[in-house]
This record gives sequence, C-alpha cells and structure tokens, in this order.
Amino acid sequence: MKKITTLLLLSLATYSFKAQSFIQAYQNRANMVSQTNITTMLQEFESMGVKTTGSAANTTALNWLKAKYQSYGYSAGQIVEDPFTFGSNINSKNLIVTKTGTVYPNTYVIICGHYDTVNEFWCKRQWKRNFNYFRSS
Repeated sequence: MKKITTLLLLSLATYSFKAQSFIQAYQNRANMVSQTNITTMLQEFESMGVKTTGSAANTTALNWLKAKYQSYGYSAGQIVEDPFTFGSNINSKNLIVTKTGTVYPNTYVIICGHYDTVNEFWCKRQWKRNFNYFRSS
C-alpha cells in the first residue's frame, strides 16, 4: 500500500510541474465575460442594422469589431483587413486577427464567423426563387 501511495504522490507531483502557470492577463479577459456584457455587445451589434455585404452598416460592424479587438489588447499590426469582391460589384472586407503563441508559436487555432447579416425578407425571396426554379424543372 505504501508503494502505491508513494507512486501516486510522485505521479501527481510530476504532473503538477507540467501544469500551466497562472497568467493574470487571461484571468482579466475571463473576468470580462458575463451575461450582462454579452447581452450589451449583442445589442450594440444589432443596433447597427442589417449588415448586408458591402453596405455602410457592414463597414460600421467591421470598424466596431476592430475597436473591440483593440480594446482587448490587440495591436493594429495584429488586425488586417482582407478586401474581396462579391458578385461582380460588391466590395467588402474580411477581418483577420492574429495572435502568435509564446509556448506553441507554430500551432494554429482558427476562429471564424460572419459579421454580415441577411434579413428575413431576402431569405424568403431567395427560397421562393429556388423553390419555383426546382418546381418548374
């Protein structure tokens, strides 16, 4: 029994040496997350209106997101706008935010999402067009 207890304690001690150390900056970011903050940010985002690709509201949302990332400590050099053309004449931008790791700089985590929106009317209109197209085929 002593051997098992000793082995278990030695294993736990060895494991604790490999554990991550506490980083206050991460704790500060985690402390910023609350139901109130999430609701507030969603309401701010919603107040920008329908953010169709290439619209003024879409550009407003892009600038809002950039400001949010900068408020979280990202520098302007870590935030890149990647322009693209949608269809034949709609110009917009993707936002690329890069944070190089200190322990694993060659390991990548990709988080992506859309900040443009499509209103319900547009979705219904597209659905009807597609439905009528397939129904007549």
